[in-house]
Amino acid sequence: SIPVEWRTNWTQLEYLWLNENLIGPELSISDFNFTSNKTLSVDLSNNKIERITFDDVVMNKTREDEEEPVHKYHVIWLNDNPWVCDCRNLNLARYISGHLKLSFKVDIRGFPCEYPLHYLTNPEDCIDN
Repeated sequence: SIPVEWRTNWTQLEYLWLNENLIGPELSISDFNFTSNKTLSVDLSNNKIERITFDDVVMNKTREDEEEPVHKYHVIWLNDNPWVCDCRNLNLARYISGHLKLSFKVDIRGFPCEYPLHYLTNPEDCIDN
């Protein structure tokens, strides 16, 4: 995972290059909740990331619950990782497609998995074989 100190203490961070660092196989969407006051670009390409999990706390606190609107966002580059396109990555696909909102804005690029629209709107129907 991404060290907590990097996400919470570096408020002026603009670029974070973590590509080719053998990070993975699993990260949490909370790992992308940086407190930087800047629009931040994080390069996690060419790692070992197979999945990004969503914890219930993050999912239950949507942007609409926030007192102030989100003015900044972060761009996360995830190209060239060994993704596993199964139901455990469905929430990531739902977030990218706009079917799931979070308490922070992340522009995730390089996620290759595609899911039928039915699963994006009815995630409980997604069952791995």
